[in-house]
Amino acid sequence: MRKITIMIAVLCSLAMKAHADCDLSPNTGGGPWIATIPAAIITVDASQPADTTNPIAQYDSPTQGYGQTYLHCMKGTPYGRDAYGLYGMDASTLIYKTNVDGIGVKLSWSNGASLGTIPKDATYTPTGEDKTQGDFMYPANSYFRVQFFKTTDSLTLTNADGDLVLPAGEIAYSWLKTKSPAAYTQQLNIGRILIVSTPSCTYSADQTIDFGTVTSNTLTSNGIERPLPFNINCRTDYGYYSASATLTTLTPSSDSSYIKVTDAGGKDDRMGIKMRNSKGEDMKVDGSSSEAINNKASTVPAQFNWTAILIPTGTTPPTDGDFTAKAEIVLQLR
Repeated sequence: MRKITIMIAVLCSLAMKAHADCDLSPNTGGGPWIATIPAAIITVDASQPADTTNPIAQYDSPTQGYGQTYLHCMKGTPYGRDAYGLYGMDASTLIYKTNVDGIGVKLSWSNGASLGTIPKDATYTPTGEDKTQGDFMYPANSYFRVQFFKTTDSLTLTNADGDLVLPAGEIAYSWLKTKSPAAYTQQLNIGRILIVSTPSCTYSADQTIDFGTVTSNTLTSNGIERPLPFNINCRTDYGYYSASATLTTLTPSSDSSYIKVTDAGGKDDRMGIKMRNSKGEDMKVDGSSSEAINNKASTVPAQFNWTAILIPTGTTPPTDGDFTAKAEIVLQLR
């Protein structure tokens, strides 16, 4: 009788151990889950200030789509989440460094109702009637979130097609019992993440050229010259920028060599305005000629010093009174 009692005690002990392994339920919807966020290109404005609260880009994975249930997990069973392949985390913001200085990445995990931090280390506390063990579950609507932040006011980029922020691969995982990427219960993979920056520019306001009072004596074949200075000033994360300027008008001459001027009598065949660039070269007014200023350092203005020249274009003097002409200077960045 004593021998039987001992064997029953041993069998009960073995049975309790068998039910306390915190193993995946055979009735669960699926095993460990791999989530994927596809490749992306982040676009940032060069003038955007550093901000570790509001992300410049955010990507969510799909939801898990099925529940993972682990049975008979003992109170105190360790579990958590961690980043993989990242470094330099700021403990105050939980933002990791990336391959681009000044761009950081923050990881989160959601159970579908609220967000949790990554990394996280915790121990399981059963919530049912049995306070010693319970079932641990990853809900079907759980997902990962990846956010990118600008952590410095200026970046140093080199590739206009996109600098590499993070390579493709595993970036985060959830774990239960054993903290190891190889023992993941949920895993997040990302595609390659690139970043491009758009320059932020200011430029001269609209200008009115005042030729003053013009008479037949002052309006000679040499014309009346007035300076037309303008500039563009760009902040760029690529260190340098180049700018070009062209001239267009709705009232060009037949050869596009000057802008037609309309006099007080409504005639536009008696005066014109020619434009010369900073080098003294005549500019076509149909956008076909341009002046370029190359390799200006970020925040250093590209200065254009053009000259507007009022010229006679016919033998009949213009009607007395105000005269007008309009044109548009088009600035382009390269």
